[in-house]
Amino acid sequence: MTVQPTQPASVADLARAYAEARDAETLRQLRSAVRRSGTYRVDLDVLAAAAPLLDRGAHAEVVALVRDLMPGAFFSPSAHAVLGAAYEAMGDDVRAHRERRTSRLALASILGTGDGSADRPWSVLRISDEYDVLRAQDRTSREQLLVTRNGRELDQHRCDDGTDAWFDIALLRGDHT
Repeated sequence: MTVQPTQPASVADLARAYAEARDAETLRQLRSAVRRSGTYRVDLDVLAAAAPLLDRGAHAEVVALVRDLMPGAFFSPSAHAVLGAAYEAMGDDVRAHRERRTSRLALASILGTGDGSADRPWSVLRISDEYDVLRAQDRTSREQLLVTRNGRELDQHRCDDGTDAWFDIALLRGDHT
C-alpha cells in the first residue's frame, strides 16, 4: 500500500506503509521524508556516537542520544540496532525486539535496491548505511573510492575478501528525493 504523494505523511506513517508493502515507491517516499527532516545528516555515525555510552553501560543515555537524532536517523540499520541493544540491556524486550526488527527491515530495504555491483549498486541514505551493509555481510572495506560511472557518482568499497561493493550515493548528494 503506497502512501499517496498528495497526502502529508509522517515518517512513522510511511514506515508502517513500507513495512506492509515493501515496494520501491513507498521506500522512496519514506527516504524522502527522512531526508527532509531537520535532523537528517549524510555523515551520521550512530555507532561512533553511542560507543562511549555503551562502554559505560549508560543505556538510557544511548536511547536519549538516538531518539534526539530522529527522525533523521530513522531507517539507519545501526541506529535501530543500537537502540535494540540499549533496550535489551534495560530489560525492555518489547522495544528491543521492535528496534531489531526495524534494523533488519532497514538493511533489507538497502539490499533490495540493487545487488551491490557497479551496474546495480545499492542505494543508501547515509555513508554509515554502506558500512552497515558490509558489516552484515562480514566484509570490511579496505578502501573507499568515489567513482563516476556512466554519469553516476558511486562509492566503491574494495573489501578485505577481494570483492568490491558498490553504492549509489545520489541520495547523499541530494540528486533525488
